[in-house]
Amino acid sequence: MSRCFATATTPIQTAHVKPLAETLASLLEDGFEGARNEAAICSGYLMKMVGERPLNATMDNIAEIRKAKIKEAFEKVTVKCKAGVAAPQTRASTAPPKKGGASSKQQKQPAREEDAPPVPQSSAPKKLAVS
Repeated sequence: MSRCFATATTPIQTAHVKPLAETLASLLEDGFEGARNEAAICSGYLMKMVGERPLNATMDNIAEIRKAKIKEAFEKVTVKCKAGVAAPQTRASTAPPKKGGASSKQQKQPAREEDAPPVPQSSAPKKLAVS
């Protein structure tokens, strides 16, 4: 999971922050040391992505030693996305069409032959008409 956080170019959606933080907080109490360390690192990544304020409610329920590990991971990690930056829109068609204006009055121009894609040539030889 830490690799996903490290390479993510968009921040976590706000609806997913709280459940993810609560899951990582429960992993901080795990009996296996590797799971605890990885949960602290992932929490540091999450904190770097979304900021400290959204995680305050979850951090209040964590022991001081574990908070220190999360803060240490927060200072070490680097992320490719920034907190509070919205994901770019992938489709231009999601924007509502503009009402009125000259664009709605104009008719669609027929495509020119220059703009049309080339017609593929068939590999079979052409037959000549015999008279």
